Amino acid sequence: KDKARKTKNLGLIEIAIEKAKENNSADPEIKELEVLQENVRKLMDECIVSLNVLEVSKMEDILAKAKKLNLSNDLIDTLYILLHEVKEEDFCDLQYKAAIRLKDRKLQLKRMLMKKKVEVYSVPAPAEHWNLVKCPLVQEAGEWAKKSFFSDMFGFSARRNSFLQWTDTFIHKPLTIIPDGRLMNESLENFSNIVYFMGDQVHVNPTNCAQALIHSGIHHEDLRDDIY
Repeated sequence: KDKARKTKNLGLIEIAIEKAKENNSADPEIKELEVLQENVRKLMDECIVSLNVLEVSKMEDILAKAKKLNLSNDLIDTLYILLHEVKEEDFCDLQYKAAIRLKDRKLQLKRMLMKKKVEVYSVPAPAEHWNLVKCPLVQEAGEWAKKSFFSDMFGFSARRNSFLQWTDTFIHKPLTIIPDGRLMNESLENFSNIVYFMGDQVHVNPTNCAQALIHSGIHHEDLRDDIY
């Protein structure tokens, strides 16, 4: 029983419970072991799920619970190594692969953006090399509506309310003014890639669409507002 309490090993805890019942031990002692068994089993289940999803906040929460229980085993050690010893870019890559296995497209996009952010800022080159510091601020809907020629025709409120619209069909001209005419077609491709990745249109490999979209935004400053 003492070894079961010390090691928190589920097999030993189960044996200790059986022995305690055979020896007609006091109910509080059996209850204590059963509570310990339930807490350890629940934490191990959470640990297995967390290793499949790799969500940082959940992993940190499990490690905190394990510390409180004074629990250490291979699963807990794996969580610790992933969080504290694996390089950030490698961990982001593992997170992205986990999202692909889960077939969660929104999580894939979120983690792909984080992965690209880590890759970009890990490159030993000045920010100007990537033009990341040159991207202008995107206008608010009201500011955009005030400057629009159509505000006089349709009214300020109507233009402001139409600033964001959802569609599952492709467009035939960019949504913003593209200074470089050579990027017009890429702007249309970016819109199509968003529609494909979000599942509004069917694509055989939507992940490739997201990768193409991120690549376009990194390398073409003039397309960033359009993508946004």
